[in-house]
Amino acid sequence: MMKSPFSQLVKVPQPLRILCTKNMLVMELLDGKQLSRSINDQLVDALDGDRALARELLRPKKRAQEENKEDDSGMYAMYRNFQKILSLNRNYKNKTSETSQQSSVGNRGILNEMKTIFSLILISKQSRKKLDLLIDVHGYQIFHDGVFNADPHPGNILDLTDGRIGLLDYGQAKRLQPCECIALAKVLMALRDGNEDSVADAMRELGFRSKLDRSDILAQTAAFYFDSDEVFEKLGYNNNKAFMEHLQKVDPMIVVPDAAVMVARTSILFRGIGSLLRQRVKISDRWYPYAKAAIQEEVKLKLCT
Repeated sequence: MMKSPFSQLVKVPQPLRILCTKNMLVMELLDGKQLSRSINDQLVDALDGDRALARELLRPKKRAQEENKEDDSGMYAMYRNFQKILSLNRNYKNKTSETSQQSSVGNRGILNEMKTIFSLILISKQSRKKLDLLIDVHGYQIFHDGVFNADPHPGNILDLTDGRIGLLDYGQAKRLQPCECIALAKVLMALRDGNEDSVADAMRELGFRSKLDRSDILAQTAAFYFDSDEVFEKLGYNNNKAFMEHLQKVDPMIVVPDAAVMVARTSILFRGIGSLLRQRVKISDRWYPYAKAAIQEEVKLKLCT
């Protein structure tokens, strides 16, 4: 990360070579909390210590969508969603009711609720900013460096005391060949453009092979692997397992290239973090600039040879 544009925002612990052995890697200690714990603690503080309600707010988005089908990315929608959750929570209702009754100011309870909701919105937006940073960092690693951490689950991400994000545990690091980076970049570019045939062709170039070679199934697989959960939600599936079973039943995948597996895992993990924040994540939007830069660099190299 030292030479990357993210070196001032993200910290990767350095190995302490003098303490390392053949079988043990010792790295510097980073001062911070796991990102998931940090977000939870912020929610608890905003909710006056109500840990149960904080856990309720961190339910996966898919469960929350059963109660609310609307898009919740805008400020007003976020306010309504948080207001609805608070109103449905019995303990919070009792607490605000008591506050209103005890206060000499009739609107005190309403004002307290508004203050709480805006605090929750601020936490949500700050958390989303950190998630976008993490997705960008991994996009840069994949398409620029060709080496990336394929295990960015919340336990491997720290919210550091100096304001940076710490990235831990490179036990599942993956190295990509230049040709694999370019092939992946073409898939991301095609996903962003939204042309099904182009996506399917890019998947074939990457090395995917299915029994019937159906373009629609290849395109849906690409969207699920490298983009967002919208692809299976639009088709009426509640979870990715059921959707993958559907794809395998319709047109079984015969070959899945190694280069795609860990990149897909990274994409899915980030979308899982997004679901905890009740926010949609579209990987192609964040990785598009890095994929485009990789293809442009390839063109330059060809022109120079």
